[in-house]
Amino acid sequence: MAEQDSLLYNADFTQYVEEYPNQFKYEKVFRSEQKYPEDKVEEFSSVILDLLDAGADIYFSGPEEMIPGIRGILKRVAEQRGEIWKEKQAWLRKHKQWHPKVY
Repeated sequence: MAEQDSLLYNADFTQYVEEYPNQFKYEKVFRSEQKYPEDKVEEFSSVILDLLDAGADIYFSGPEEMIPGIRGILKRVAEQRGEIWKEKQAWLRKHKQWHPKVY
């Protein structure tokens, strides 16, 4: 079972939320809570893409098998908005806005 102390960057991200409550959102989801990171991305997918369009960075931290699901959700929503996900993701990487941390 994952614990708060084992989260990468937890202290930093918690501090950012306190310092920048209107500019920083930090969601923690553990599989043991019967929610998956992909569920949270699905819930906020449109907002996530809007924020990325405005220059926000996005960080994902978790097992490598989580990334394809997240990418798939964002791809679907981007394409519903008339965007080509492959190009958008390349642009996000080029501009250093896409930060998956896998283990």
